[in-house]
Amino acid sequence: MFFVPPLAAALIALALAAAGPARAQPVTTIAPAPQQAGQNAQPAVSPADPAAQALHLADEMKLALGTQDVAVPQAERDRAIALARKALQTRNVPIDHPQLVMVVDRAVKVQRLLVVFAQPGAAWEVLGAVKVSTGRPGQAEHFKTPVGVMINDGSIPGYRAQGTVNQNGIRGIGAKGLRVYDFGWSTTADWRHPGQVAVVRLEMHATDPVYLEPKLGTPESEACIHIPTKFNVFIDHHGLLDADLAPKAASDPEIAWLFGPDHVQSPLAGDKLVVVDSSEPDAPLSDPQEAQQIEQNWANYMKSINHS
Repeated sequence: MFFVPPLAAALIALALAAAGPARAQPVTTIAPAPQQAGQNAQPAVSPADPAAQALHLADEMKLALGTQDVAVPQAERDRAIALARKALQTRNVPIDHPQLVMVVDRAVKVQRLLVVFAQPGAAWEVLGAVKVSTGRPGQAEHFKTPVGVMINDGSIPGYRAQGTVNQNGIRGIGAKGLRVYDFGWSTTADWRHPGQVAVVRLEMHATDPVYLEPKLGTPESEACIHIPTKFNVFIDHHGLLDADLAPKAASDPEIAWLFGPDHVQSPLAGDKLVVVDSSEPDAPLSDPQEAQQIEQNWANYMKSINHS
């Protein structure tokens, strides 16, 4: 996760006549590593029967995840789905055909991702769930994970982890070759300045398999979403968030490389990650346009400084 530290409001006002509460760190693009083959992969069921496809996928997920596929009480499922529907409606994002939606509940006592089979005019069903870690505010460079609707529309393909360690010996985005989903800049509450927003680069990825994966289920990240390694491999192999990228793979070498030769695109693939907070159901939704404007303001400011 990339974050934007606080701006000096007066300085920015003088330089730009535009306020911005946070500053972007430069994003380092990491070249994708070779695709890992999915395990226990089976041929996809015909998309002619989405319900049958969903059941088949749920069975595959249970097999692939084992004990990491966690049971979720029905009340918790219903609450998360209701909040996700509300967020989609608020952002005018329709569900106009059967598809999968990833729903993350960032509530401190929940910290789960639900794989939801969503279809118009019918009840939505949870096919599986895993523990995650979302943002833990209260210390430097840490914020709550933004709530809202995030679209993996292909404008930012994402990348693969290099498997390198940081100064503390931690593989922050997981083992080499694991997928990193990049949802771009998002706004979230700035705990340091009540009433203001911070801008973070929202990513979803695996985490260190030794030191941090055992902590899934508790907030541990700077603002990104940590997911289990096995789940990362599963959704990557089946392209469960790649509905918009898949059509481009035949003509775009970068996406073809990102997918790898063992990619099996699910007919139920979607492109939506919805982050909710059952402990704070009225939390303001992320505003990507505002986030982008803050980023642009900062870029303009830095340009003016460099040319002065």
